[in-house]
Amino acid sequence: MHTKIALEAGMDNEEIEKMLSGTFENIPEDELAAIMFAQHYADSKGKPSEKSWKRITTFYGESKTLGILGAIRMIMMGNIYAITLVSFVNRFKGKSDSGSTILYEIAIMISLIFFFPIVLVHVLISFLLRTPIIDFG
Repeated sequence: MHTKIALEAGMDNEEIEKMLSGTFENIPEDELAAIMFAQHYADSKGKPSEKSWKRITTFYGESKTLGILGAIRMIMMGNIYAITLVSFVNRFKGKSDSGSTILYEIAIMISLIFFFPIVLVHVLISFLLRTPIIDFG
């Protein structure tokens, strides 16, 4: 899916190969810090180091950094649901994912129904209690 999107956005094969291999040489310099932070955030399962957060906030400013964090979180959630949906669909094409079960896939997809109201309540409570927007590992 990522390759398809990259192609449709106009990236050539060389750029896609570099992206897939983790080579960052053609990434605009002003975006590189955000991409590296996103990778660190994902690798640390949403608990980046405080030093990396301070560095990226210094580089982009607080407002833009919060936007970057929001985008990272949305992408991670989208990946969870998209991977599960693809596994579910592939199961019926005879290509089931050995690391997944049909019950897990159904549970994840159904959780989306309950997820949004719970998130709204969580956001409201977090706002009222002024809890930090990010936890550090």
